[in-house]
Amino acid sequence: MTVKVKQARDKQDRKIKLPIFFVYISLLGDKEQGMVFAGTIFQNNGTYRLGRGIDQSSRIGKAMSFLTAAVKDTTILRKYNVTFQHEGRCCSCGMALTHPASIPVGFGPDCLKRKMQDPAFATMFKSTFPDFKY
Repeated sequence: MTVKVKQARDKQDRKIKLPIFFVYISLLGDKEQGMVFAGTIFQNNGTYRLGRGIDQSSRIGKAMSFLTAAVKDTTILRKYNVTFQHEGRCCSCGMALTHPASIPVGFGPDCLKRKMQDPAFATMFKSTFPDFKY
């Protein structure tokens, strides 16, 4: 399964990110060309809404259910041995990663420094990458 997620931005001020994520999914053997709009995940309340024409019992519907559950409880990812990988861009700002140490972690030096100010993120990051140094 390949998943692409775009975070919604405010229409008036494009720099403001909203807690809404648009999810596109491509499944092996689904006979669809490219990515299919699967639905929207709402970060505030942890719910999701499927895209038009996507049935809850379809493979894409089940994938959206799995992704939403994994966002709420990350131990699900370890249980099924799922990993997330990025496309060589910073997970925060979207700029291309050029620093060699940035590529495995998915954040550029400036964005990582800013994100590490959040104690919950810092704890998660240090447990995931215990030996990381720029």
